[in-house]
Amino acid sequence: MAKKGCEDLPDECWELIFNKLHQRHHSLLESLSLSCKRFLSLTNALRTHLTIVDPRVHPVSTLLNRFPNLNSIDLSCSCDGDTFDLCSFTPHLTLEPLDVQRMTIEVAAANLNLDSLSFSGTQLHLESLRILGSRMKNLKVLMCSQLRTLRDLELLAIADSMPCLEDLDISYPNCPLLEDITMEAANLGGGDRATEIVENPRIKSLNLEYYPNLSDECLAKLASVCPSLEVLDVSCCMGITEKGIADFLKSGSKIRKLHIVECPASCKARISCPLKWDLCDFEFE
Repeated sequence: MAKKGCEDLPDECWELIFNKLHQRHHSLLESLSLSCKRFLSLTNALRTHLTIVDPRVHPVSTLLNRFPNLNSIDLSCSCDGDTFDLCSFTPHLTLEPLDVQRMTIEVAAANLNLDSLSFSGTQLHLESLRILGSRMKNLKVLMCSQLRTLRDLELLAIADSMPCLEDLDISYPNCPLLEDITMEAANLGGGDRATEIVENPRIKSLNLEYYPNLSDECLAKLASVCPSLEVLDVSCCMGITEKGIADFLKSGSKIRKLHIVECPASCKARISCPLKWDLCDFEFE
């Protein structure tokens, strides 16, 4: 009778029980998922996040169909993740470029309502990125830090195809030959985000115009992370002061062109900068 009573429990009751176990630790569901097809189906529905980091997983669509309620997928590269346990509730499946492209297309074709997607440490493919954007208009978080390459084309594709995006991480891109960055009117949260993104010893030109969170502390950090910087535009950045500009110039920077139009630092800097520092182009207002 007890066995029959358990079998008669509706799925809703089992979901409540499994949810409680899942909240304690996801591994508690592993044995349940192996006990019967019914429990496998119920536990699959509880998974909302999936991490895939192994090119041997093919096709990915099989996993995506198995977990219909996913709202977050991580396709990030992992150097030490070379094993995959299909029964594990935290599968850590190491991606090669072609595998990322294939997986991206399969994720797009799965018609999942994703909130978050991560490509950090991999290589974005322009065409697969466009396909992804055309299918996932509600994507809010896109993590693309430490990409192998990052060009204007990829950024434009992201901007054009993902209108609901609220959080974009493009920090630490692997662009060793990059010399010119424009981040006009960017608002990436704390000002330190700007210095993290542009950290590159080869950067010569940097436009941070209309950057609301830029501060004197950020300018000081820029002097160290961008030692080759020659052109800087911080116009309309209301968080910087004349002291911040002066300290930046005195730090031994190679700045030759400085633009500080319409910001608190411009009034006094208008008098002091041209006299004290060798600037071939100084714009203020």
